[in-house]
This record gives sequence, structure tokens and C-alpha cells, in this order.
Amino acid sequence: DLAADWPIRARLLRLAAHDHVLTITMHHIASDGWSMGVLSREIDALYGAFSQNQAPTLAPLSVQYADFARWQRDWLTGADLERQTDWWKAHLDGAPPLLELPYDHPRPTRPTYRAGMVTTTISATLTTRLNALAKASDASLFMVLRAAFAVLMQRWSGSDDLVIGSPVANRVVPEIEGLIGFFVNTLALRSDLSGSPTFIEVLEQTRRVCLEAYTHQDLPFEKIVAELKPERRTDVQPIVQVLFALQNARFDRFRLADLLVTGFAASQAMVRFDLEVHVFEKEGTLECTAVYATDLFEHDTAASLVRHYLHLLEQIVENATRPIARLRLATAADIATVHQMGNIPLTANEALLSNVEEAFEDQAALHPHAVALVFEDRALTYGALNARANRLAHHLITLGVQPEDRVAIVMDRSLELLIAILATLKAGGAYVPLDPSWPEARLALTLNDSEAAVVLTQQAHHERTRGAAREEVPVVALDAPSTQEIHARMPRATPIVSGRSARSLAYVIYTSGSTGTPKGAGIEHHSIVNQLVWMQRYLALNSMHRVLQKTPITFDVSVCELLLPLREGATLVIARPDAHRDPVAIYATVNEQQITTVHFVPPMLEHFTAALPLADSPLLPLLEDIVCSGQELLVTASRTVTERLPHITLHNLYGPTEAAVHVTTYTCSPDRQRPSVPIGVPVDNTMAYVLDVHGELTPVGLPGELHLGGFQVGRGYARRPGLTAERFVADPFSPEPGARMYRTGDLVRWNAHGEL
Repeated sequence: DLAADWPIRARLLRLAAHDHVLTITMHHIASDGWSMGVLSREIDALYGAFSQNQAPTLAPLSVQYADFARWQRDWLTGADLERQTDWWKAHLDGAPPLLELPYDHPRPTRPTYRAGMVTTTISATLTTRLNALAKASDASLFMVLRAAFAVLMQRWSGSDDLVIGSPVANRVVPEIEGLIGFFVNTLALRSDLSGSPTFIEVLEQTRRVCLEAYTHQDLPFEKIVAELKPERRTDVQPIVQVLFALQNARFDRFRLADLLVTGFAASQAMVRFDLEVHVFEKEGTLECTAVYATDLFEHDTAASLVRHYLHLLEQIVENATRPIARLRLATAADIATVHQMGNIPLTANEALLSNVEEAFEDQAALHPHAVALVFEDRALTYGALNARANRLAHHLITLGVQPEDRVAIVMDRSLELLIAILATLKAGGAYVPLDPSWPEARLALTLNDSEAAVVLTQQAHHERTRGAAREEVPVVALDAPSTQEIHARMPRATPIVSGRSARSLAYVIYTSGSTGTPKGAGIEHHSIVNQLVWMQRYLALNSMHRVLQKTPITFDVSVCELLLPLREGATLVIARPDAHRDPVAIYATVNEQQITTVHFVPPMLEHFTAALPLADSPLLPLLEDIVCSGQELLVTASRTVTERLPHITLHNLYGPTEAAVHVTTYTCSPDRQRPSVPIGVPVDNTMAYVLDVHGELTPVGLPGELHLGGFQVGRGYARRPGLTAERFVADPFSPEPGARMYRTGDLVRWNAHGEL
């Protein structure tokens, strides 16, 4: 209580006759780091005098702290105030309001300020070389260390524009050097690291900014905040969230005459910013301590930061003229770790040499009378489905479809939809799924861009589709009586198609176009087969399972929904066309159709769990697996599923359209809670590389762009060789000649558990 309590208090604890502990507590409002040195020297002098029954001889003070406080108040109303304020406004104009680092935990609404601490020693040899670099550059040791820290923050945040706070003693006249009081100020020092400068250039900029800031250091940081009027939030400090300091203020040990005095190492219980890094000068070495907010960071993350800083300093003294882009944070051990995490050896098998539909044909031969497909009140056995797909495949071949030809499918969800997909694959073509509800202009754009050789549709959409397709392209309505008459005359046997292989194109799915013109991503048979083989091992599907298909076929998730159950002899239940938007209808279908496996995008999963009835008995007792992908799965949604449906396994999967559906996987469970739901680890025969902007592997904890390698990488974009070359690049980490990897554009990082 500042109105009633003393800002300094002391306590002497007697442990034994000649063993005592002295504690002195000073509030920061009345003291600072420099003050501690003044305090120790004065207590030494006072104790020495009193223990000898002598009068103390402390030099009289020419000014008191109250004099400084009054001077500062008077000064803050004059022309100097305007000059300093204008400089700080210009210095911080347009600066980013937040220095975002790779946090381990979401930022809480109200921080607890609880702290963790990591400390390492900078060797005497490295300290000497850092001092030599400072001297040769006409800079201080602080400037060298602070410039290196700015480079570290650039790499950790991904931002070239950085504001990092640094304390300054602010004792600019000799009269106040011997005062105990709060003089220290926080300087918000800004760095511009754009354009990949050399470290020497960064150091020169740091030196210039520091010297200019020192001439304007009298303006209290609180006054700068009041002048700039940043958005004030309860969860984050304004302007500065990261602090860097070189603690070189003199702090003599207590001597206390003839007593033997040892100090206690005080633990850092509280932290004022997201992150504070303090470097202490200690007898020819430097001690680097990172104090971090445990609300945001785990200990391993802070330890990585300190390790990366030390590695940066070692490289800087070796060659300070090197561009900072070529300075590496990751040590050899870091690189080995992430390479092992993401670079799983390829394990090819015979199944990968087959085409997608062959496993379904095997099931049809072995179990022709088993139910393969259910839609509303209709059902098809494996034998009947195979025969109908074969007849349509023969029809497509008579229309001129050859291997690699595209067959566009403009159909609502139905039995005929799956027949169309299987028939296209059997004829050697690649299917292109289109949404019949799209505007005619988009249908026309996609049909023309895909160069579809044939279009399969339904009578309800025939007129619009005919209007969107090129005049010479056949448009076939599968439910038209004339088409059914043609199919009745076609052979039931599987067509024999030459010139196709596991490397043939299987489908082309167009991206949404939300970031530009829709692009057709082509995927080959062997990539889909690898996905289906992995999913079978992952979900352990068999003939007793029933899988719900409800994802629109313009999304690649539908590929697994449609083809995986037919590969394993399970039953595929097709939901009505609009069911994916109705959580109540989904619940009813899952319950009535005894579904064991279902897929959700995360927002619909939240609606689905909200629609679950309140009941004492187990909900959906036959449902075994919920597969989630397409958007970020929130912790709250994951927790709701694992709590309300504890018998169900929730899988969080990730994958871009440019690869075969899912490329990473994470299994959620109540005993594996994470601050956020990871996208997990690479699936079989898939490599995951997290690379910085220079194509280098990033160490654990640091964000980078996810690059994918391995069997599931797609062929590229239809009719866009330039964009394909830009996004599908050579894989420098693969021993396979000609191996490629896909640049996803998504930012990810490895966590300490080996998950993305």
C-alpha cells in the first residue's frame, strides 16, 4: 500500500548464534538495479562504522530523489518535452503493435505474470571476441548483443520490423549517481531488418538508433504510451512485449567488516513482459538469462531460444560481414532432429503399383452379394455396382475416353455419382468433380480449363451443363432412359485398357478460387492408393464397418469417403445431397444407418456435438471414428468430443488439395491435451519439411513454410506449367532422383513432442 507502507523493508532471520539471513525488500517504484549497488556500498559503510562504535561518515547528498522528481515534472512541460516527444513519435510511427513469437499457449485474457527462467553461460573466449567486435565497430558490447538479439527475434517472429525494449539507467548527471531511487527508463528501440543486410549493417543501424534514443531518454516510457495512444488491452503490454538488457551496473557484494557473507540466488517469480533476456557481465564471461511468461511459453521453447542466440553469436564473431539471412539458428543437432521427425523413409509395396479401382474389383469378385452402397431406400451389392460401373466404362470408351482424358462429373450425391467415378477410373480417365449448383459461368470456366472429353450429369442439370460445355463435348445424363438403354447393351465385364499405370492421372479437383482463379490439382493413382493403404492401417476398416459419405465431391476428402470403404469390403452409406449442412439430420443418419466412421469439418463438428441429445445412455454406441480435417480443430471442440463421446476416437488430419487428401495425422484423447490441437505427424510415405524463407530446415519451435514430399505429392496444376514449377519444386532432402516437394504456403512448426 503505497499510501501507508514503506517502500523498503528488512528482516534478520537468526538460524544459530553465528548464522543469520538478512533479507532486504525494495519496491521497484523506489529503486532500480543501479540503486542496489548504492545500497550495498552504504550498508557496508554503515555496518563498518557501527560495529566499531564509530559515527558513520557517508558523504552528504547534494540532491534528493524528490528533487529529481520535481525537476522531471517541471521539465515535462517545456519545449524539451515537445522535442523528445516528436522524436519518439517519428521513431515509432507505423511500428507493428505486437511482436508475435511462436507461443506454446494461447495468450490469456488476463496474464498471471508467472515466470520461468533459462540460463546459459557465454564463454570467456566468445565474450572476448564480442568485445573485440564492439571495439572494432566503434560500438558498445550492448549494441553488439542487442543487434544479434534483433536478428534472433526476426527469425523467431518472421517480422523485419521489430520494437524491442531495453532499460537505460537514465542517470545522466553526476549528482544523482549516488541516489537510491527509480531512475531507470525503458527505451522502445526499433529495428528494420528488411533487405537482408549484413550483420555489420545491422550493428551500424543499432548503434545509430541507440545513440539517438539515448539523447531522448529523459521522456518516461509511460509518457510515450500516453502520447501514442496505442490500443490498450488487458492481455498484452503496449508497444513493447520483449525486453533485452545488458546488466553491467556495479553491484558490489556486501562485505560487512569481518563477517563471512554469501548471497542467495533469488528465483524470478514474476515477469513484466512476454519475454525478457538479460545478459550479465561476470568476471570475463557473460551469463545469458531468458525470463519468460509461463502463460505463453514452455521451458523447452525458452531453452531453444537461448541456444539459438548463443549459436548466432558464435557465427557473428566468425564473420560479421555475412548477410543475416545466411546466419543459421539451428545447430547440427537441431537439423538432425527435425530431419528425423519429418523425413520418414519410403516403404513402397505392391499395392502402390495398382490402380485405385482394382481393390474394389477384387472385393466384387470375392463378395459379390455383400452390400456395397446405400442411398436412401436404394442399395447396390458389390457385384451389381461393379457391373453397372463396367457398362458405363465401356460407354465412355466408345465416346473416345482414353488414359489421361478428363471426364467431368456434374451430379448430386447419389448412387449414380459413385458409378460415374468408378466407371471413369475403369475407362482409364481422370474424373473432374464439379458442383451442379455453381453458376453457369464457373461451370463453363472449369469445364473448359479441365479440357473434359466427356461430361456426366443428371437430367435435372443437363440443360445448364450443356450450356456450359463446349459444343463438341458429349454431355451424358446417366438417369435418362436413352442412356440406360445404351448401358443395357454394354458388357458387364471389366474393360481392358492399355496404356495406363499407377502413374496415370486419377482425378483433378479444383481449388475454391478464394485466393484467385480456381486451379485444377491433379493426383495420380499411386498417390491415392498410398493414402487408402495408410487409412486402412490407421482406421482398421473391414467388411463390418459402415462409412457415411457426406462431403461434397468437389473437396478431396470425398475421395477417401467414397473409395476407402469399397476397397475394404465395407458398406458405403451416401447421405442426401444437402445433409452435410444439417447436424440434426447427420445425427439421425449416423444413428439409423449404424455408421461406424464419419468425417467432419471442424465447424460442423461443433454444430454436431451441440445437436447431440442429452441422455444418460451412451450416444451413438456403434460410431467408432470421427475424422476431422479441412480447417483448424479447436481445443474446445476436441475436448467436447472426447468428453461427450468417450468411446469414439477423434482424428485430426491435414492435407492440401495438391496432395492426396491427408498428409499428417494426430489422434485426440483426453490424456493428450495440448495448448492447441496439432496436425500431427506425416502419414506413411510422406515427408514433411518446415523451411524458412531461404529453404533451410527450421529447428523445433520455430515457424516455417510446410513443404511436402513423398508418394502423395500431386502431379501439379492442369494447364499451368509456370505455377506448377513455382509450387512443385525439387526436393533437396530426398535421395530419389527427380523427387519433388510441394510448397503448401502454410506456416507450421514442430513442437517438443515431434508433432506439427
